[in-house]
Amino acid sequence: MYLQRYKLGKGEGSLKLMFVRHGEMGDHPRPHSEVEIPPEGYLTDLGIQQARMVTRYLERFSFRAIYSSPYGRAYQTGYELARRKGMAIKILEWFREFSMGDVHEDLPEEKRYMEETWENPEGWESCLGFAERVRNGMRRLLREYGICERYGGFVFEGTPEGTLLFFGHGGSIGEALKYLLGIPPSPRPFVNIHCGAAIMVLFKEIRGVHYPVLSLEPPFFPDFPGWEDGISVYN
Repeated sequence: MYLQRYKLGKGEGSLKLMFVRHGEMGDHPRPHSEVEIPPEGYLTDLGIQQARMVTRYLERFSFRAIYSSPYGRAYQTGYELARRKGMAIKILEWFREFSMGDVHEDLPEEKRYMEETWENPEGWESCLGFAERVRNGMRRLLREYGICERYGGFVFEGTPEGTLLFFGHGGSIGEALKYLLGIPPSPRPFVNIHCGAAIMVLFKEIRGVHYPVLSLEPPFFPDFPGWEDGISVYN
């Protein structure tokens, strides 16, 4: 796994993946249902500010495609950026957040991450099932761009270019990053991306094999409350 600081720039040839976590979640009555268009009420006032900062910074750059979880908080975060760029947001059903089912609100906070949920929880998605869902989805998507897993990294068919932009959740983004970086599935978090922050993955070629490089520096640091920490990476 390669780690480096990286600043988003124009005119670079290799394919890059940018992940943005949704703005602070609001009190929408159906937060875990398919987004309603136009998306409204999924973010708090702070979340709306965070989405505006995302738009203000990223609208100067070109994106090959914009993707989102089907949940409204992720879609609303990227909605204005996509509108300004005249692009449609492509919904990825597999990129939705980890599902705790109907029992979510009945569980005490300290019991939500019990080891038993790893393989066979009753009434909600297992951690292992969640990992398989996100990993299989990302694998299929990369193949659409001519990128396949080989030799501990990825092999490109041709020269994929541009930046793919993903609006998602802490869990789904974290699992996608684990897959890209070759980290096995586990209930333990790898990275915590705070609301509205972004993280970049690019690829470093060594003898024909492309190895993912994780940027530890978000491409923007807004200066209002709620952005103090940005990203935490766990050892």
